[in-house]
Amino acid sequence: MRTSKKYIVTGLFLILLIILLSCELMLGSVYIPAQNVFSVLTNNEHQNEVWNTIILQSRLPRALGAIIAGASLSVSGLLMQVLFRNPLASPYILGISSGAGLGVALITLGSVGIGFTFVPNGLSLVASAMLGALLVFSIVFFISLKVKDVMTLLIAGVLIGSIANAVVNIIQLHASALAVKTFVLWTLASLDQLEMTDIKLLYIICPLTLIGSFLLSKQLNALLMGEKYARSVGVNILLSRILIILFSGILAASITAFCGPIGFIGIMVPHIVRIIFRTNHHKLLILFSVLIGSCTLLAADLMAHYFITSVSLPINAITALIGIPVILWLLLGKKDISKTI
Repeated sequence: MRTSKKYIVTGLFLILLIILLSCELMLGSVYIPAQNVFSVLTNNEHQNEVWNTIILQSRLPRALGAIIAGASLSVSGLLMQVLFRNPLASPYILGISSGAGLGVALITLGSVGIGFTFVPNGLSLVASAMLGALLVFSIVFFISLKVKDVMTLLIAGVLIGSIANAVVNIIQLHASALAVKTFVLWTLASLDQLEMTDIKLLYIICPLTLIGSFLLSKQLNALLMGEKYARSVGVNILLSRILIILFSGILAASITAFCGPIGFIGIMVPHIVRIIFRTNHHKLLILFSVLIGSCTLLAADLMAHYFITSVSLPINAITALIGIPVILWLLLGKKDISKTI
């Protein structure tokens, strides 16, 4: 795509992002006009305290969470697709979500097995998910230091994730119905529980990691041509692999801990970016993945809340409805997606 067209398309997506963000803040069971939303956001005094509470404590955290989660998962998926040279690699391919699920399962389901009843709150769910994700990530990271073949690393990650899932299934057999319901709701993923304290933490961790990923663009471009080529141009393969796993793992673990395992964004968005912008330069791919990933998850969250007016749908249901047709089109269409990475 020519530079002028890239600027035009980027501008259109920025406009779309602003529109989606505005809709996220305005729409709901209580409609709030745009001028009043702007008044609340700019700290101008407003007579309606209910609107202040709705925007600042509910809609704004959810909207900002959708932006950072969409951006982070998209870049995390892009990194995994480059590392494994696999067009269907996702942020969770190394078992990060399974580890987070194990942590949540232990805190929500496992208390029965050790003789006491524990009622999990938002903080405990986030902490347990983060610890579980970091446990699996640490194991995979250690393995990455020992093996030379990325396929061995991929198999190890899948096996570790399977072990975590097996433990979760065993724990579920001994849990109460209420505990199982709490766990299942977490697996469906949601942005509704996010608070501004969570958002502040995410907006420290994820942007720094995204910048680190952006600085790896040269290595990613070289790895796209194969490890032999990358080595011939002076790329440290082991260090690059470690950094890719580190950045992808931090992004996936952070979002999963706070929002649950949001599916399909990390697989789908990198391919959409490649098709729209027709580039394999990773500085551009990362920037455009941040933009389009944010738009995609914002749109999915709006659909989850307003697709059926009386019921809020799980965000994973919407991302699946969007993502599966796109992935099937990529797989079954004339385009060979294996040639895009």
